[in-house]
Amino acid sequence: MEQKRNPRISIVTVTFNCASVIEENIQSIIKESDVEAIIVDNNSQDNTKQIIEPYLNERVKLIANNTNKGFTEGNNLGIKAAKGQYILLLNPDASLIPGVIHKLADYLDENLQFGAVVPSLLFPDGSAQNYTRRFPTPAALWVESFVPQKYWNAFPCYKKFTCQHLDFSKPREVEQPAGAAILFRNQWLLDEYYFNYVSDVDLCKTIIKDGFSIVQIPHLHFVHHQSKGGTENKALRTILDLDNYHGMRYYFRKHGQNYYAIIYTILFTVSLFARWIIAPLMNKSEQDQRWFKFKMFLLNKDIKQLYV
Repeated sequence: MEQKRNPRISIVTVTFNCASVIEENIQSIIKESDVEAIIVDNNSQDNTKQIIEPYLNERVKLIANNTNKGFTEGNNLGIKAAKGQYILLLNPDASLIPGVIHKLADYLDENLQFGAVVPSLLFPDGSAQNYTRRFPTPAALWVESFVPQKYWNAFPCYKKFTCQHLDFSKPREVEQPAGAAILFRNQWLLDEYYFNYVSDVDLCKTIIKDGFSIVQIPHLHFVHHQSKGGTENKALRTILDLDNYHGMRYYFRKHGQNYYAIIYTILFTVSLFARWIIAPLMNKSEQDQRWFKFKMFLLNKDIKQLYV
């Protein structure tokens, strides 16, 4: 009896209330040969699981959690179950373009110095996205968090952070590509200190620390909706912001950037306090939200329990 061969690529997708996008994601995957899809659902309260169930077979598997374990642990559950030579972390609001995933894997086959490869991302209307970043600095993160978006490009640190000076007309090494779609060799797990955010940045940092590079290919594309992966709720966005703040502070400390950690903490503490000071100009709900953000950041409390 012939033994079943492992798939070349394991695609891991973590879902949480993703009913509006998950079917498009799955349908794009099942068109590809030599891949498996491992969907990890974090106790969705919509009909995400019901949409997934008709597609389940040997190539499409579901790990259904009875609590929200977060993006990071969810991905690790998928990676541990994966049998592929390569892992593709794919957001539920992203979908494949036929043939592209194997061209990305071919690139890793042929270029052993790269630990990961990423496509360029397109909006559904075909326009280009730019989510590629350099590794974070406190100044750039402060601009993105507290300065109105129309003024972001007035800050050189932000333009550098968002790689606006780089030529992406040809394959090039990058530091922090979009976590929506990253294909890497099956030899890493994510750091579960992070709950939702920053674990993809940390993964890229680890890949590079381990002596590999990461490459972005401009002519190979996936489609990616923006913020359609179950994160549109305003109350949830407050928790996600805190998750991001908490994770970034840990990231700087973990990677020996203690000076950055101190500067980051000072900048964000002062800025969150200042936003609360002007909160009386807002409604009661906005005042409470701003105080909550300031208090939780100042106390540096683990916010995982807030997702439950």
